[in-house]
Amino acid sequence: MRVLFITLADPDNFGVRCLASYLISYHHEAHIVQLKSCTYNRTVNLPEDPLLLAYGNGSLVHIKFPRVSPTENELLAKKLHEYNPDVVGISIRGVLETLFPPLAALVRKACSRVFLCVGGIGPTLTPAFYLEHGADAAVRGEGEEPLLDLVAALEKKQNWKNIKNICYIKNKRVIKNPVRPREKNLSRFPLPLDDPSFFSYIENDVYAPVPMNTTDISQSSPYALKTYRCITSRGCLGACSYCSAGSVYKLYNKYNKCTPKMSMRTEDHVFNELNRAKTDGYRIIQFDDDFFVRPVHELLSFLERYKKEIDLPYHAFFHPKQLLTHQFLIDIIIDSGNVNFTFGIQHASKVFCEKIYKRKAFSNAYLKLYEAITERGGNVGFQFIGGNPLEREQDFEANLHFIKQFPHDVTHKTALSIGCFYLMFFPGVELIEMFPNIINLPRTTKDWLYRSLLLDIRRLTYDNNFECIRNDPQYYSDLEKLQKLRHFLVRERHYAYVHDFIKTLRGKRVYFWGDSEIYEKKKHLFSDLEPIGMLIDIPKKEIDKIDKIPVKYSDEVLLAQEQHPIIILGKEQNVIFRKILKKNSLYKNIFSCAML
Repeated sequence: MRVLFITLADPDNFGVRCLASYLISYHHEAHIVQLKSCTYNRTVNLPEDPLLLAYGNGSLVHIKFPRVSPTENELLAKKLHEYNPDVVGISIRGVLETLFPPLAALVRKACSRVFLCVGGIGPTLTPAFYLEHGADAAVRGEGEEPLLDLVAALEKKQNWKNIKNICYIKNKRVIKNPVRPREKNLSRFPLPLDDPSFFSYIENDVYAPVPMNTTDISQSSPYALKTYRCITSRGCLGACSYCSAGSVYKLYNKYNKCTPKMSMRTEDHVFNELNRAKTDGYRIIQFDDDFFVRPVHELLSFLERYKKEIDLPYHAFFHPKQLLTHQFLIDIIIDSGNVNFTFGIQHASKVFCEKIYKRKAFSNAYLKLYEAITERGGNVGFQFIGGNPLEREQDFEANLHFIKQFPHDVTHKTALSIGCFYLMFFPGVELIEMFPNIINLPRTTKDWLYRSLLLDIRRLTYDNNFECIRNDPQYYSDLEKLQKLRHFLVRERHYAYVHDFIKTLRGKRVYFWGDSEIYEKKKHLFSDLEPIGMLIDIPKKEIDKIDKIPVKYSDEVLLAQEQHPIIILGKEQNVIFRKILKKNSLYKNIFSCAML
């Protein structure tokens, strides 16, 4: 059977890559068309049609899922006609469900007799919508076995309406078959498909056999970053009301009592994929597990092997409770290449967290965890959810009180990033069941951004000054002015730090490490110092001096156990700081100079 998969605004294609690979292992044909991508627009203006908004460190990011143009529809119809599939499988996010009806109509017009199947989180939780707008069948939950059974039944012209996980319409009524148990051993499935010959891309009114990148510097894409995204597990330990994961778990548990919340891949299976990604030239690994958690001995084995075989920067969502219980893991995680420890606090109010979001509140333990990570040179990110119309002023006060405990690191040796997402209402989640009218309650993106900025500014200034800012109506009426104030406060604190440490170094012999262009522009600040070397990571024979300062290979200086002060220039202070301590853990005189 010939199966054509269509993904919409999903540049990673992870789910359908797994499905296609599994079908191919059973000698079916498969091809994946990525229709459109999503773009990450850094902006100062609030969009009129917000879908996914995020605030982080003074910047507003609008993740946009663009509409399909008439030309792109024509290109998709042409591909459908040429491939002539027996089955079309559409994977779509729940928040994009309104884009499904026209897409289904296009498929029907291009291939009138094709069997149209739909899957993903949206169809899993709200299958009726998709069935009523053109799908022959919707798959709930994991799709490998249901889709394989469906394709086999269609090929043999057998009855497919008794297949578990399948939903369909009969006599104008939606029939939902039972859901089979969650697969415990994910490693019995083949690796996700990665052969370029099985992929096509439609973007910017162009059809191409390779992914297309945007050249707009205000945007970015996973391809531009060469980031490889993968999972080592399925499921989540939590059951948060705003998230689809909890609703999916309840669905499994309805038909299969004592369903495990997570299922895992074996270490060998994961590393086969990671080594393939490294060979393909990816430079960063993103583990998209809801929680990157496993028994301590297994985690230690994984991290040791990762450092030895892969040795690329990576990001994973470690569980705060496991890190607090086993703090020795923090050093090992940092040493293995972890870029940042990111924790979804969502809300610092214990009552709000537990009653509204149905999640455990760890806010009281985060200060201890933050100190444990940063004293080891690690970076921390805290993520909140704002824009909830149920949030009261006293609830927001809990967020302010919480974040006040984490002062801004003016040395830039470690970073604390503050992120805040605009609450999205995913179809079929528990939050909407709990509060059916929540979607209609008043809220504005302006209020959300204003509170996000206040949350970030709270740790940058004193109590009295913060209250003056908060009570000044000019900042609410002009959020761009509030953003500029936030940047000013960061610069002010760092400049004070820079001038103070320069005074302590007068007449001393120092090394510089980082951006030589920044040194050229700012060298007047260091006129009272005696530079003895410009450190670089990789020796370059063609460059032996910069502004009459000898260029030296950093390893030679660090391994010689020197203790001359090192001044770090550029925007990677925390990365270089960790490199120094990795080579010489006793090095004390390190100064970060961002030169903002």
